[in-house]
Amino acid sequence: MVKTLYIHAGFPKSGTTALQAALRENQELLLAEGVLYPESPNNAHHKIVSGLLHRNVGWRFNQNVGWSERKRNSERWDKFVQTVSNSSAEKILISSEFLTGAKIEEIEKIKSSFPNFQIKVIFTLRSIFDMIPSYYQQSLKKGSVLTFLEWMNEKFFLPSGNLRDDPKLMHYARTISRWVQVFGNNNIYVLISDSKNHDILYQNFAEVINVSELPQAKNMTLNRSMTVREAEILRLINVSVIDKWDWYSYCRIVRDGFVKRLTNTKNSSNRAESRFTVPIFMIDHITHIAERIISEIEMLDVVVLGDLSSISKSEKKIYHDFEMDLETAKVESVVHLKQLSREYLNQRKFITRVKMRLKSFIR
Repeated sequence: MVKTLYIHAGFPKSGTTALQAALRENQELLLAEGVLYPESPNNAHHKIVSGLLHRNVGWRFNQNVGWSERKRNSERWDKFVQTVSNSSAEKILISSEFLTGAKIEEIEKIKSSFPNFQIKVIFTLRSIFDMIPSYYQQSLKKGSVLTFLEWMNEKFFLPSGNLRDDPKLMHYARTISRWVQVFGNNNIYVLISDSKNHDILYQNFAEVINVSELPQAKNMTLNRSMTVREAEILRLINVSVIDKWDWYSYCRIVRDGFVKRLTNTKNSSNRAESRFTVPIFMIDHITHIAERIISEIEMLDVVVLGDLSSISKSEKKIYHDFEMDLETAKVESVVHLKQLSREYLNQRKFITRVKMRLKSFIR
C-alpha cells in the first residue's frame, strides 16, 4: 500500500495555530485512524521545516545561515525523512506555515525525499480583511517599529505613491502555483475558514486527511489579537530595545514572555477598545486584489473546500478610526518607555517595569 504524506503548508494567520493545536491535542485519535502527527517542541513542525529551508527569523530574517547551523538544519530534515520513511503509519501529517516561503527547488526536494509516498498539500485561507491586521501584529512580534499606517504604506504603496497592484504580502495564488507545478493540481487543497462557523474548517480538514473527525482543541491558549493600544505599547517597546538587544534576548523576554502573557489573557479593560481594521481608503483596492486572487486560484483548478468568494468580504461593517487610541497610547507610554530604555540597561529590570506599566495601562 502506498503511504500518504499530508503537508499543511499555511497560510499564516488563516487559522493555522488553532488547527495545529487541535492536531497536537488529538494525536492519539488521529493515530487510531492511521494518521501520524509527529512529535515536535510545539504544536507545529517549524524546526523540521527550517531544516529544509535554511532560513531564520527575527533580526536575521531571510539572511543566509552559517555553515554549522546549516549542517544542523540539514541533519534535522534528514532525521525527519528517516522517521517518516520508517513509520508504520499509513498516513503522516506535518504542519508549518513556514512552507509558504518554500522555493520551487525546495518543494522538489520534498518530493525527492519521499519517492514512495503520495503527497497531498493543504492550504487554509480566510477573509483577507481579517488577515491583513493579523499580519501587522505579527510584524510587531518580530520587532517592527512601524505604525499600522506606516506598515500599510510600505506593503501596499510604491515609492512613487501609487498603489501596488500585486503586493507581495498577498501572493497566495503564486505560492499555491509552485506546489501545483511539483505535485499537480489534484493533490492541492485550499480550505476556506468560515468566521460564522469555525467547525467547517475542521470538518473539511478531516475530510482531506480521511479521518472521521478533528475536534477543536480544548486546552488551546487564548492567543487573542491585540487592541490598538496594546499593539502600540509593543511597538514602543520595540523602538526602545531594537538597537540594544539581540534576537534571542528579544524572543525570551518580549516575544515569548511579555507578548504571550498579554495575548493569552483576556483584556479586562471596561473600555470599548478599537481593533485594527483595513482603513476605509484601502477597502476598494484590497477588495479588487482579493477578487483577482480568487480568479487566479480558480484558474489553478485545485480542490477548494468552502466558499472561496468569502476571502474578498469582511464581516465588519464599521471601520474604526483608531487614531484617537494611538495618540492616547503614545501620550501615556512613549516618554515613559524611552526613559526606561535609557535608565535600565539590565533587561530584567526593564521588562519588569514595563509589565507594571502595562498592568495599570490596560486594566
